[in-house]
Amino acid sequence: MKTYTLPVDGHLELPEIAKIIASEEAGGSQFVGAAVGTSGSANLAFFTELSPGRRPSSLMLRDLSETPPPRSTKVWEGQMIVDGKLRSVAAFRPSELGATAAS
Repeated sequence: MKTYTLPVDGHLELPEIAKIIASEEAGGSQFVGAAVGTSGSANLAFFTELSPGRRPSSLMLRDLSETPPPRSTKVWEGQMIVDGKLRSVAAFRPSELGATAAS
């Protein structure tokens, strides 16, 4: 599977960043992580292309200080530029078989 990077504007709010990731995933890729770009004003979102016809379950981004969504599993944690500020963020996907959120 091919992995690629998508720049994401760091002046966006978290829900807007989540929409960009969801849009990219709708095209048959899966978000696997992110990093702050070298400019310090943008993020780099990392994706892996999926096999044809496969789509990942919905991704939810939360500030790390927030309570995780119910019945979810943490799939990534790190720093992103959100609304122009460095923030600790976590990404969650719905848990399978009723598992609880990862710590």
